[in-house]
Amino acid sequence: MLHAHSGFRWIALILIIFTIYKAFKGIKNAEEYTAKHKMLALGTLITFHTMVLVGFSLLFSSAKTAFFDMSQPFRFFTIEHPLLMTIAVVLVTMGYSKAKKEESSRMKFRKILIFYTVALLITLVAIPWPFRGLGGGWM
Repeated sequence: MLHAHSGFRWIALILIIFTIYKAFKGIKNAEEYTAKHKMLALGTLITFHTMVLVGFSLLFSSAKTAFFDMSQPFRFFTIEHPLLMTIAVVLVTMGYSKAKKEESSRMKFRKILIFYTVALLITLVAIPWPFRGLGGGWM
């Protein structure tokens, strides 16, 4: 499960970056918000929700988490990573939901751009990159 969760992060990152790019391009070029844009945003939402479900299953079964040991890296994997990633998933969900309710294409793109960008930044902070010394790898 850990390898699937770690490897799947690349799909999630690529999707959210591409969704942000398409939203920025949509605002810049005054494009119409089409079904393809909606499907891309929804695909990103589903990917993030899947990641959080796998992540929560790992939270209770992984050797990297210890609820009674708050030293690094246990604190990161037990508290910081799950909390930040949950916030990122909530932001993606809010962005998709708010964009769906908007009337104009510009506002739909704007909601996606704002919420997904903040979620991306939080996600990048929450990933246990190898250079952080937390025991995370590239895969």
